[in-house]
Amino acid sequence: MADVAEYLAGTKPFDAAYAIGTLAFVNLHRSLPALRNSLRPDAPVILSLLHTDLHGVGPPTEVARTSR
Repeated sequence: MADVAEYLAGTKPFDAAYAIGTLAFVNLHRSLPALRNSLRPDAPVILSLLHTDLHGVGPPTEVARTSR
């Protein structure tokens, strides 16, 4: 089994990155910083997410501010 953070740490910087429906299956606190660090400056990141989560629940109908 491969670890994406370890793989990204050992590669040359990428010109762009995209993910299609995969973010629900990775540890975002580990994977996204590793992805950020593996990109060239100003490289685009394209994320395509499912309309529903794994339980069939869709996105909220209202925009709400979250605490940071």
